[in-house]
Amino acid sequence: MSTLEEVREAVFSIDPDSVAGPDGFGTVFFHTCWDIISGDVFDAVIEFFRGVEMPKDFTATTISLIPKTASLACWSEYRPISLCNVTNKICMKLMTIRLGRVLPKVLSLSQSGFVPGRLLSDNVFLAQELIHSLESC
Repeated sequence: MSTLEEVREAVFSIDPDSVAGPDGFGTVFFHTCWDIISGDVFDAVIEFFRGVEMPKDFTATTISLIPKTASLACWSEYRPISLCNVTNKICMKLMTIRLGRVLPKVLSLSQSGFVPGRLLSDNVFLAQELIHSLESC
């Protein structure tokens, strides 16, 4: 179970410049008002990890299209971004931290993609070396 200090660390690790989600409360609000709202935020996080069904607004996300270029003639010239509520980001951040402690113990050493400190290219090079050594036989 999370402690208030872990939740606080998660809150303050979120970029203060991140845009607010559908509820309109940005990270700056959480940072600025932490002393006032910390108890309520902590209670919401605890309920989330206990499996209490959260209101749909809690996990609401808005998809926004950001222009890549000045001429916007087709969809490929937009970059979609997801705007999530900060309370949702806090729970996801805590889950990421917890998984980060466990995954190195359960993932195979040959799993190289999407693992911090490991490169997918390592397995590509390994496969090339194996093919080369088999061709040499």
